[in-house]
Amino acid sequence: MFAQRIAKYYIAYQIGIKDKNTIVQMNSAVEMFRSSHNQLMANQSNTPQINKHLNSIDRLWKIVYKFYLNIEKGGLPLIVFNTTDNITKKMDTITNLYIELYK
Repeated sequence: MFAQRIAKYYIAYQIGIKDKNTIVQMNSAVEMFRSSHNQLMANQSNTPQINKHLNSIDRLWKIVYKFYLNIEKGGLPLIVFNTTDNITKKMDTITNLYIELYK
């Protein structure tokens, strides 16, 4: 959900909703995603499959994170949207893997 919130605020800003609240909310969502992702990566219960997906997300995150931090400069909203969409899909897969793990 954090990835979707981030994309929403990033795209809103890029299409003209350039108020301070948009930046604050997006930065908050970025920090929540980063923190949550780090916690998931450090989880000792992760299976190799979960770690594989988390590492894949980590690589994608490193691509778009810089764009989020420089929201006011803008840049390549289509790449940001597509990468964020990929992250969201991969997180959905991971969520299902955790559900199976903790049944």
